[in-house]
Amino acid sequence: ATDVLDWTDNSTDRSVTHTGLYLTNGQTYFFSVMAKNGSALPTGVTISDGQMVDSTPPSSIASVKDGTAADITFASSSTQLSANWTESLDSQSGIAKYWYAVGSSLGATDVLGWTDNGAGNSVTVTGLNLTEGQTYYFRVKAENNAGLLSPESTSNGQSVETTPPPPVATVNDGAGFDAFYALSASQLSANWTEVSDTESGIKQYLYAIGSEPGATDVVNWTGNSQSTSVTHTGLNLQSGKTYYFSVAAENGAGLWSAPANSNGQTVEVTPPAAVAAVNDGTGADIQYATSSVKLSANWTATTDPESGVAKYWYSIGTTQGGTDVLNWRNNMLNISVTKTNLNLTNGQTYYFNIKAENGVGLFSDITSSNGQIVETTPPDAVASVNDGLGSDIQYAFSTVQLSANWLQTADAESGVARYFYAIGTSAGTDDVVDWTDNGTNLSVTRTGLNLTNGQTYYFSVKAENGVGLQSVPSDSDGQTIDVTAPDAVAVVNDSTGSDIQYAASTSELSANWTEAADAESGIAKYWYAIGTTPGGTDVSDWTDNGTGTFITRTGLILMNGVTYYFTVKAENKAGLQSAPNSSNGATVDTALPAGATGLSAVAGDRIVILTWSNPDEPDFAGVKIIRKTGQYPADVSDGDVVYDGTGESFTDTDLTNDVIYYYAAFAYDKSYNYSSTAGGGATAAAAPYLPVFIIREGWNQVGVSMQGISLQPEKIFGGAVFEIVHYSGQNQYLSDQEKIDLQFGAGYWIYSEKDIGEISIGGIEYGDDTYEQGFNAGWNMFSVPFNTSLKWSSENVSLTCGGITTPLKAIYHYDNEAVYVKINPDADNYLLPWKGYWIYSTEACKLKFTIK
Repeated sequence: ATDVLDWTDNSTDRSVTHTGLYLTNGQTYFFSVMAKNGSALPTGVTISDGQMVDSTPPSSIASVKDGTAADITFASSSTQLSANWTESLDSQSGIAKYWYAVGSSLGATDVLGWTDNGAGNSVTVTGLNLTEGQTYYFRVKAENNAGLLSPESTSNGQSVETTPPPPVATVNDGAGFDAFYALSASQLSANWTEVSDTESGIKQYLYAIGSEPGATDVVNWTGNSQSTSVTHTGLNLQSGKTYYFSVAAENGAGLWSAPANSNGQTVEVTPPAAVAAVNDGTGADIQYATSSVKLSANWTATTDPESGVAKYWYSIGTTQGGTDVLNWRNNMLNISVTKTNLNLTNGQTYYFNIKAENGVGLFSDITSSNGQIVETTPPDAVASVNDGLGSDIQYAFSTVQLSANWLQTADAESGVARYFYAIGTSAGTDDVVDWTDNGTNLSVTRTGLNLTNGQTYYFSVKAENGVGLQSVPSDSDGQTIDVTAPDAVAVVNDSTGSDIQYAASTSELSANWTEAADAESGIAKYWYAIGTTPGGTDVSDWTDNGTGTFITRTGLILMNGVTYYFTVKAENKAGLQSAPNSSNGATVDTALPAGATGLSAVAGDRIVILTWSNPDEPDFAGVKIIRKTGQYPADVSDGDVVYDGTGESFTDTDLTNDVIYYYAAFAYDKSYNYSSTAGGGATAAAAPYLPVFIIREGWNQVGVSMQGISLQPEKIFGGAVFEIVHYSGQNQYLSDQEKIDLQFGAGYWIYSEKDIGEISIGGIEYGDDTYEQGFNAGWNMFSVPFNTSLKWSSENVSLTCGGITTPLKAIYHYDNEAVYVKINPDADNYLLPWKGYWIYSTEACKLKFTIK
């Protein structure tokens, strides 16, 4: 190219400097050269590889950090310094090198003058002679390939600190004063005195833990910030072993003091060994005590290999380990004791309980004596007498035998030799069976009795010791004879409420039933089973339901179309069961029902008129219409329920004009299976609107709801094809008129070749509350004479034919979807203003409209 300078004669010189040019920074320029021979003939052109104009220096270096990474405040060497910096940028010629200098003050180069660092953005300078406590600064600048230098950037300085802190004076084991023992196998604590560093200060303390002074075999050196105490957890320590803390201080220049060591702490986590044996009395073990105010005991000494046994503790109780007679007392290192001034109960067994405490306060397990008895009284009364052979029963189901059992009692001196029992019709009596020796047995079954159904019988029991003294009798709470089964359950319903014929799950069935009765013992529980026949158990065997009269059984495997039966029986408290009774069955039905079809939504002023067709299925139960804004409802729970019933039309009222409402119809069967809306014509949408006169492309059935209305077809339709027809018993073509006066309350067919939309045609509203209009035999078109919606019901409209009031009949409207909508009377259907409606009659009649 020659756009900067055209071909210029340079004689025979082979170099050139051309001035006076106007060059652009960042632009690359190329020299083109050719030679001419003596005949002025040119050679071929040779082009240079270009040179870029760079007249701007590199960008400033954003940050200069002392040290080799993150910025440091102190340097720990007197012979070297380091720095690093962010890269500079040059978009034209790029960075060629960096220059650095070192000074003892900002802006100075007295330590090291400007030095080329090549392309590297870090440097370590050695061989220096630095002064302790002096701060040194790095200055850095970048040079681009055009030789231009960036502005200088300076670090914030680093002070020379080469002396470590002094060592810690004292390291104490434990969290406070120096401890000799540690009471945990998973953690150790230590604390130490503070140290100071006058130059760079103390940055942190470090500690280590070892099995000998200075060792780090347990915990290697670990930072502890500036805290002078530490508790290290998660350790695995050996009981009886001594552990040592080592502590060092680190200053701001990273120099460590000499480590200081604790004098060690021994882990002691094992209590003393339990005392081997405790003897009642002062020598060999005794069984009885002869005093009611004094007890004695002695025991073997025990050991603790770590901290030794410091003392023994004893207590006295009426149970082993108990302290109800005397709470724990310190017995020092004595291994025997005699306790006086007691208040002992004759016949009671008393136990000495002994535990040892070691040097760190850990206690051994408790060792108890086998007891010593104070004895002068007969046996204790039997604590409890149970009717039956196990837990206490309230009812017995035999008229010839009764059973009882009781707790063993005791006699301190001679023991219990035998038990006696009696049976009576009231507590403590023996009118059925007199007192009878039962040996040492703790239960009895007495046969050959003649018992009365519904009567309650009581056992009485007393104990006798070896010297013939008998305890006071103890009585059972009685058992009532019940030998009759409960009444059968009267009714079993499928479901948790009223009886159903269908179930909508293949894994769950429910039932409920009436309560049964039992005059003697009452109902204890109900049992249920499930089968494919009344009384069957092939689905679920008999299952205890407690006293509940309803059940929902889950986790079943049921077959669609199969009928399942619940069978229920009652059991009384004597264990007798009633005859079973079965439900009439519920058939599993999980198939989705056919959906409603032909859902249509016609909008009016704040209303939408909905019509649809219900499915023709034997188990059809109803339709739910769901409304939503923004999109169609996805399922029956996605939106607001506006209708639930078996009808085929509904008018949704109190809506907001110009909002699109989306409707979906979900049919459901007697099992409450809901249909899908997919492909069934069960969705529709409409936007309520303020009633106006509207003409769309195609045929429109419109009405006149205001007075004094006229059309000028040429203005409305322009040159488009149109057609206007009115019916009143017969058709009346109006298309060829230049101006058409529209009859108030009448309806019209209007065909338009194009979509006209809303038409403002004037008119005034009808001022009365009633309006009457007639029509002829045949098909007639009419409209609402009021500028508001009106129910097609006897509430707002009456029909008179031949002077006789006649029930309203179905009428029709042709909507914009090219569908005739049937409007039944007295079905909550509305007529909209500005819409035309068809009515058929065999004679001339009159319609009377009334706003209420």
